[in-house]
Amino acid sequence: MAVNKMAVVGCGTMGSGIIQVAAQTGIEVVGIETSEANAERAYERINAGLDGTLKRGKITEEQAAKAREAFSITTDLGAVASADIVVEAVYEDVALKNDILGRIDKLVGPNTFIASNTSTIPLVILAGATTRPERVVGLHFFNPVPAMKLVEVIKTPVTSEDDVAAMVELAQRM
Repeated sequence: MAVNKMAVVGCGTMGSGIIQVAAQTGIEVVGIETSEANAERAYERINAGLDGTLKRGKITEEQAAKAREAFSITTDLGAVASADIVVEAVYEDVALKNDILGRIDKLVGPNTFIASNTSTIPLVILAGATTRPERVVGLHFFNPVPAMKLVEVIKTPVTSEDDVAAMVELAQRM
């Protein structure tokens, strides 16, 4: 499955980095935040990240401009509905993550991947908050996302090998 549209829920340091890299890769990406103030900070953080990447010569002016056009930030969780993959990137709290994953599960289509960027919570616990544990994967990006070329792909006991391969392909693309 090709990933052309991504949603990232939680646009702190990790979420913003994921958004930046996805946008630089040509993926249309929407970030979801809890308030307008947080959304504005995320927008500024991503643009600052693109500026830094440009200054270091890692991307061209044209690539930076295209990346800026590829992302948006909103406070509407409903924006996840059209995504091919939704990446949850909120802080490490089981109850919070389970609540968000359950809400995402109700908004997306049956073929949408739901991913968590967790580094400490067993993925099987998070997958249990959804009605589709076979479509839940872990995409553990490392900080800082734009500089670290490592993504850990984690599966649940019911994740298919085809879906794992699709996530590995996405991670390599990004």
